[in-house]
Amino acid sequence: MGSMSASDAAPLPRLGEVFFDVRGSSRSMRLSWYADTGVSVFSIWQGGTCTGTFRLPMEEMRIDPAHTIGPLRVNAWVSIAVFVISVTIFVVLGRRARARENEEIATVVELPGKP
Repeated sequence: MGSMSASDAAPLPRLGEVFFDVRGSSRSMRLSWYADTGVSVFSIWQGGTCTGTFRLPMEEMRIDPAHTIGPLRVNAWVSIAVFVISVTIFVVLGRRARARENEEIATVVELPGKP
């Protein structure tokens, strides 16, 4: 990567995108990119001071639209399905264990000489 200067930075989109923290407007995150080097920069700001940055090559940024089914993304539907299946298995296995326990209790061995 080449050297970057502040004048090389161009915010995304042109006016820039700043995300403010819910804990206060003095904390924010900014996304900018450097066209000459193809690098995206995520920076964390505390007031007017940059406290941290993360650089990512543009080709590694996700720009494809998320696949959705109805109102939710596919990964949310998969999470819901896995949760429902796991709860179902948990309930079925629990009922089977209780049924076996009840069978063992119901099977009383009669001892000789006892009514």
